[in-house]
Amino acid sequence: MAWIDAGAELMATDWADEAPGYLWVVRPPQRDQAAFCAELLLDTASFGLVVIDGRPQLSRSRTVRLQRLAR
Repeated sequence: MAWIDAGAELMATDWADEAPGYLWVVRPPQRDQAAFCAELLLDTASFGLVVIDGRPQLSRSRTVRLQRLAR
Protein backbone atom coordinates (compact mmCIF):
# COMPACT_ATOMS: atom_id res chain seq x y z
CA MET A 1 0.00 0.00 0.00
CA ALA A 2 1.16 3.52 -0.80
CA TRP A 3 -0.16 6.53 1.11
CA ILE A 4 0.36 9.98 -0.41
CA ASP A 5 0.36 12.48 2.45
CA ALA A 6 -0.31 15.66 0.47
CA GLY A 7 -0.93 17.75 3.57
CA ALA A 8 2.16 16.44 5.42
CA GLU A 9 -0.08 15.79 8.42
CA LEU A 10 0.72 12.18 9.30
CA MET A 11 2.85 11.53 12.33
CA ALA A 12 5.31 8.65 12.10
CA THR A 13 3.78 7.05 15.18
CA ASP A 14 0.45 6.85 13.32
CA TRP A 15 1.76 4.60 10.56
CA ALA A 16 5.05 3.08 11.67
CA ASP A 17 4.81 -0.44 13.03
CA GLU A 18 6.86 -3.60 13.39
CA ALA A 19 6.59 -4.62 9.73
CA PRO A 20 8.52 -2.08 7.64
CA GLY A 21 8.12 -2.31 3.90
CA TYR A 22 4.39 -2.96 3.78
CA LEU A 23 3.44 0.71 3.79
CA TRP A 24 5.05 3.45 1.76
CA VAL A 25 4.34 7.04 2.74
CA VAL A 26 5.04 9.66 0.07
CA ARG A 27 5.11 13.36 0.92
CA PRO A 28 5.18 15.55 -2.17
CA PRO A 29 6.89 18.94 -1.74
CA GLN A 30 3.64 20.70 -2.69
CA ARG A 31 0.05 19.58 -2.19
CA ASP A 32 -0.79 19.95 -5.89
CA GLN A 33 1.86 17.37 -6.82
CA ALA A 34 -0.05 14.54 -5.10
CA ALA A 35 -1.78 13.42 -8.32
CA PHE A 36 1.57 13.30 -10.13
CA CYS A 37 2.97 11.08 -7.36
CA ALA A 38 -0.10 8.84 -7.61
CA GLU A 39 0.41 8.49 -11.36
CA LEU A 40 4.01 7.43 -10.86
CA LEU A 41 3.09 4.89 -8.20
CA LEU A 42 0.22 3.46 -10.24
CA ASP A 43 2.47 3.20 -13.33
CA THR A 44 4.77 0.86 -11.42
CA ALA A 45 1.88 -1.57 -10.77
CA SER A 46 3.62 -2.43 -7.49
CA PHE A 47 0.87 -1.35 -5.10
CA GLY A 48 -2.52 -2.89 -4.52
CA LEU A 49 -3.79 0.37 -3.09
CA VAL A 50 -2.73 4.00 -3.55
CA VAL A 51 -4.34 6.57 -1.24
CA ILE A 52 -4.21 10.34 -1.72
CA ASP A 53 -4.69 12.04 1.65
CA GLY A 54 -4.89 15.76 2.31
CA ARG A 55 -7.77 16.63 -0.03
CA PRO A 56 -5.92 18.09 -2.99
CA GLN A 57 -8.20 19.43 -5.71
CA LEU A 58 -8.15 17.13 -8.74
CA SER A 59 -9.54 18.07 -12.11
CA ARG A 60 -12.05 15.77 -13.77
CA SER A 61 -9.54 14.72 -16.42
CA ARG A 62 -6.89 13.96 -13.78
CA THR A 63 -9.41 11.91 -11.78
CA VAL A 64 -10.37 9.87 -14.85
CA ARG A 65 -6.69 9.31 -15.69
CA LEU A 66 -5.98 8.02 -12.18
CA GLN A 67 -9.00 5.73 -12.32
CA ARG A 68 -7.79 4.23 -15.60
CA LEU A 69 -4.29 3.72 -14.25
CA ALA A 70 -5.69 2.01 -11.15
CA ARG A 71 -7.38 -0.65 -13.28
